[in-house]
Amino acid sequence: MLSIFHRMEPVLSHTLKRLLPVGWRVSRTVVSTNIVNENTAPRPFHEIPEERQILFGNTINAIWNYHRCHEYWLDLHRKHGPIFRQRIGKEHFVCVADPQLVAEVVRNEGKCPSRGVLPLWDEARKDMNELQTIANRQGEYWQCLRRKMNRTMLNSVMVNMSVPDVSKVSKDFIQYLLSKGAKDGYVHLNNEMSKWSLETFGQVFYGRRLGSFTDDRITESKQFIDAVMGFFETTEELMFVPPKVARIFWKKSWKRHLDTSATIFTLGRKYVKDYMKNRTEENKSEVLDDLIFNNEWESEKEMTTAIIELMGGGIDTISNSSLFAIYLLSTHPEIQDKLYDELKRILPEDGKIPYTFLSEAPYLKAVCKEAQRLYPVGTSYTRQMPVDISLNGHHIPKGTYVIVPLYALARMDSIYLDAERFAPERWIRNISGKMEHPPFVYFPFGVGPRMCIGRRFAELDVNILVALLYRNYKTELLQETPLQVKTRLILRASTAVKVRMIPRKSYQRM
Repeated sequence: MLSIFHRMEPVLSHTLKRLLPVGWRVSRTVVSTNIVNENTAPRPFHEIPEERQILFGNTINAIWNYHRCHEYWLDLHRKHGPIFRQRIGKEHFVCVADPQLVAEVVRNEGKCPSRGVLPLWDEARKDMNELQTIANRQGEYWQCLRRKMNRTMLNSVMVNMSVPDVSKVSKDFIQYLLSKGAKDGYVHLNNEMSKWSLETFGQVFYGRRLGSFTDDRITESKQFIDAVMGFFETTEELMFVPPKVARIFWKKSWKRHLDTSATIFTLGRKYVKDYMKNRTEENKSEVLDDLIFNNEWESEKEMTTAIIELMGGGIDTISNSSLFAIYLLSTHPEIQDKLYDELKRILPEDGKIPYTFLSEAPYLKAVCKEAQRLYPVGTSYTRQMPVDISLNGHHIPKGTYVIVPLYALARMDSIYLDAERFAPERWIRNISGKMEHPPFVYFPFGVGPRMCIGRRFAELDVNILVALLYRNYKTELLQETPLQVKTRLILRASTAVKVRMIPRKSYQRM
C-alpha cells in the first residue's frame, strides 16, 4: 500500500503545484508578528520554519483537510508564526500572514501575475473544443483578454448605469422570497440566492429576465444554475486527480463534468445569440454592447466565451456574498436598526435608488465590507513570484508559490480589534481620517491586475439588495446557531440560513 502512495506522490505533487489551496477559516486567535528587519542579508530558504509530515510530505494531509483547510492552515500559522513553508509532494509552498509580508508579495507580483492552474479545466476544454478558461491563462495570453474585459467591467460609468436594472430585479426578488416563505414565514435562502444573482446578470447584460422567479422546474435558468453547481461539484471531486487518471477511474464524475460544462456553453451561447438577434435601441444593454462592440475580439468564440465565464462565475460569488451579509445582519438586530436609520434618510419614498446613493450611504457600505471581511468568498491570495524576494528576512526564490490567507488575516486580533466581532463601524474613518487597521489585509476580491474582474458589479449588486431589503424589512434567523462554512473552491455556507422577513412600520410597497 505504501508503495502505491510513493508512486503516486510525483503525480499528486504535479497537480498540487498547479492548484493551490483556496482558503481557510479560522477561530479567534493572535498570530505572532515578529517581523525581521529586511535591511539585513536574507537567510536561506531552508531556514524558514517548516511543517513536516513523516509520510508523503503534506500531500495526503492537504487533500484530506481540503474542506476544513481554513482551520488546518490557521493551526499551522499559530504553530509557526507569520511565515512558514510546507512541503506538498516534492514542492515547497510559503505561507505568510502579516501585513508587511503581504505588502511585499503584492508589490512584487508583476504586471502579469501568475497563480495556480487547474489541469482538469484545461483537459475538459480540449475535449469540448473550447477555448482555455481565463482563470487558467497566464502571462501575455491572459493579459490580452483581461485588458479587453477591463474596459467594460472596471468602468465606473458602466457599473452605475446598471443601478436601475439591479434595483428592479432586487425588488422582485424580495417579493419572490415573501411568496416562498413556509407557514411560519421562514425562507431557506441557500436555495434562492443564486436565482437572484442570475436574474441580475440577465437584466444587466441581456436586457431581459431569464425566468428564475417562477415555480417552473424546467426553465432554462434553472438548468443553467444546476449546471454551474454541477460544474463546481465535479471540479471539487476531480481537482486533485490527474485528468488521465480521472478518465479511467472517475468516469461518472468526468462525464458529469463534461456534461455540465456543455450545458453552460450551450445555454450561454443561446443567451448571447438571442440578445444579438433581438437587440433594439429600446431593449439593448449598454454594458453588453460596450463589451462586445468596443473591443477587438479575435473571434466570436473568444467574445462569447468571455461572456459565458462572467455569467457562470458571478452566480456563486455574488449569491454567497449576499447570503453572508443577510446572515450577519439577521443575528445583529441593533446593526439592522442603525442601517435602517441611514436607509430611511437617503432612499426616496418611491423606492427608486439614485445612481449616486452609495456616496450617501457610508454605513451601508461599511456593513457590506464587514460581511466580506468576515466571510470573503475568495479566501486566499496565491501568487507565483516572478522574481527573487525577501520575506521576513528569508530568501524566496523566483518561481516559488506564496499563499496569503485572507480569511485568516480577517480573524486575527493582532490586525483587527476584536476581530471576530461583526462591527461595521471599523470601516468608518475616525476624526483623523484614518482606519483602525493597517493596509494590505483586506481584499476579498483579490488585488492588483488579477483581482476579480466582476468586483465592481458584485459590490453594487450586494449593496443594492441589502439596501432594499433592510429599508423595508427586518430579518430574523430561524435558529441562531453559528454559521458553518466550508471551502469548496470558494467559501460557502454548509448550514441552512433560514430567515423571516418582518415589514417595518414605514413599509413602502416596492
